[in-house]
Amino acid sequence: ERRVGTVSRGIRCPIIREGDDLASIVATSVLEASEYEGFALNDKDVISIERKGIDWVCPDYEEIHLSYAQLQRIFNNGIGVWKNRLTACNCIYVISDNNSGKLYIGSTYNSQGIWGRWADYAKTGHGDNVELMKLLEDDPDYATKYFKWSILQTLPLNINNDKAIAIETRWKEKLGRAVCALNKN
Repeated sequence: ERRVGTVSRGIRCPIIREGDDLASIVATSVLEASEYEGFALNDKDVISIERKGIDWVCPDYEEIHLSYAQLQRIFNNGIGVWKNRLTACNCIYVISDNNSGKLYIGSTYNSQGIWGRWADYAKTGHGDNVELMKLLEDDPDYATKYFKWSILQTLPLNINNDKAIAIETRWKEKLGRAVCALNKN
């Protein structure tokens, strides 16, 4: 008669790189852990591998710095940890153009928070911003090659439009209008 249900263990493995023999690394790591820790492996035990990284972990807001490919992956796959974090608040954000060094400063002020606004960027790369649209008209892969999305400041989910835009304007003044050259306003 069974007395124990599911037992879960985290096994430390070496860093796995592209081209490594994943099955061999996992099998060796599990067998070594079993021997070291003294737990038995049975015939029908299940071993699963869980990924870490962008699919499973959403960093703190001030650590978010996403390429266009990462942004698309998060939104296209509806990655839960990211959706939970990005719907919890609004923000002042920056889109950095790593080719020109220019910035676009924007704000979110809707009931779906950052997720609601950045979904537009994930679809188009430009979010209907005039200067960003021009760059993508000239080179459809421009966002993929050069854009990065970051959060400068979080704002309450219930912030009104005027207050969010005033804070956005203050950020543009702090950073300098010349640097924020991708903004029309």
